[in-house]
Amino acid sequence: MATAIGALLVVPNAAAASFTGVAVAKDSKRKAAVVVSGRTARTVRLAGRFGQVRLGRRLAITAARRPDGTFEARRIRALGRATRARFGAVVVRQERSRVILSAGGSGFAVGRPAGGRAPASTSTGGFAAGDRVVASVGLSAVATWSTGMEKTGRARLVELEGIFLAKTGDGFDVAVVERGAIHVEVPEGAVLPDFDPGDQISMLVLIGKDGSFTFIRGKDESEKRPDRPHHKEGIEAQGVLAEKAPYSAVVRTEGDTKVECAVPAGMDLSLFRIGERVKIHCVSRENRDVLIKMHSDYGWVKADGTGELSVGGALSKANGSVSVRREDGMIVSCSVPAGVDLSLFKPGARVKLHCHLGEGGFVFASIYSESASLDEDGVLQVFGSGLLQPRTGVPITARRADGTMFSCNAPADFDLSYFTVGETVSLTCRVDGEINTLLKVRSERYEVGADGSVNVYIYGTLDTKTETSVTVRGSDGHTVTCAVPAGTDLSAFGLGISVKAYCHRRDGQLRLAYLKSEHAVIELER
Repeated sequence: MATAIGALLVVPNAAAASFTGVAVAKDSKRKAAVVVSGRTARTVRLAGRFGQVRLGRRLAITAARRPDGTFEARRIRALGRATRARFGAVVVRQERSRVILSAGGSGFAVGRPAGGRAPASTSTGGFAAGDRVVASVGLSAVATWSTGMEKTGRARLVELEGIFLAKTGDGFDVAVVERGAIHVEVPEGAVLPDFDPGDQISMLVLIGKDGSFTFIRGKDESEKRPDRPHHKEGIEAQGVLAEKAPYSAVVRTEGDTKVECAVPAGMDLSLFRIGERVKIHCVSRENRDVLIKMHSDYGWVKADGTGELSVGGALSKANGSVSVRREDGMIVSCSVPAGVDLSLFKPGARVKLHCHLGEGGFVFASIYSESASLDEDGVLQVFGSGLLQPRTGVPITARRADGTMFSCNAPADFDLSYFTVGETVSLTCRVDGEINTLLKVRSERYEVGADGSVNVYIYGTLDTKTETSVTVRGSDGHTVTCAVPAGTDLSAFGLGISVKAYCHRRDGQLRLAYLKSEHAVIELER
């Protein structure tokens, strides 16, 4: 139910493909199997053949590639059985007894090895969401388990697919595997499709350094009624942009209905390409339907001359402009105002670019990469991760994987007691001229700000609870105790259950802000 964004860069091809491979996972919702050929995983939709395929079965497959990068089986022949497989994947989440992986357009859980220990990275610290790994697995007819995993890098953008569960205050929950729900945050201004509980959805998310998931775009893949125009202060329609002319645009819905609207003079539709999925809103004026808004997964444009684009991809720079190549190959460009310094963002680097539509086209607003960001207020930040070094002066320093040092000046009273020398940390710093000023330090569990703030994020089991506190024990045995207000009802949280807790320091003590299990959630303060 999840796939690394690298898989999305494959150009869809309707031609038949033939390959042999081993079934390592099955998805009953989509009637599909994950088949490993060599070290490449593919999702093969089996339809009526789903029940005939068992885990570990070696298969010869003839299939047609679908637009979403998965395959539709045309012919399958069993060749025998395999007891092991090895393939590239991306970690979605590590749990005590399993690791949820993304590979080949699907997400699935790999169980713990026979010794009973959770799969472990060859490097210290275990796995985090977004880690690229080479997974070695053992196979039986009913189970897949880890025999070893090797971390090879990081993925920032990931396509997740799963069952929509429910909306929450800051986002929504989605089950990427059975009993494997994750929380996805929806940033302000993002367009969230009209998902209903139980919908099969796919979405592109940004994986944060803290393992959080932030929604970028998504769609409903459930077999519902086809999109069709409906009247709500005009006409709204969703579908494929079939025609785009200076004075008209045509959208073909999934019900094969053509919706044509006149385009007002000067409305800039350069962001959209023929064949792209869009949503349009038109109103009736002088006996014709006139387009007033169009938006896609990459942005929106209104007839009043406003618009925004938000697109990720490889960066290109020219005099006075920046460009990003979208996943579908289309290049999107924005002009850069004089005085904006983008020297920290190198050509070819993967970035997230945000621009506003102005009189002369799209104008740069903000940019984000793995190593730096520049926001709309002109605040430039840099990021560095590595092993925390002993503090000997004003700077706080981390040694990167390549051996170089990343340092930021910090107040003398900055509290490093939550971290240990040699621990992997991430530093976020503001660029003030020639000086990097520390804003916060974050580890897998703790985040400490230069303003004195402390935040704790811990996944584990509920170890103890009293009328005034809860204690959560992480998989490494580390415990965190957070105060709760007297009278807080914690009856839905039994001792020993798996929970996610978020606490922050207030008035000198850690206070519980958020506690969630598989069946209950409580939010006290944010």
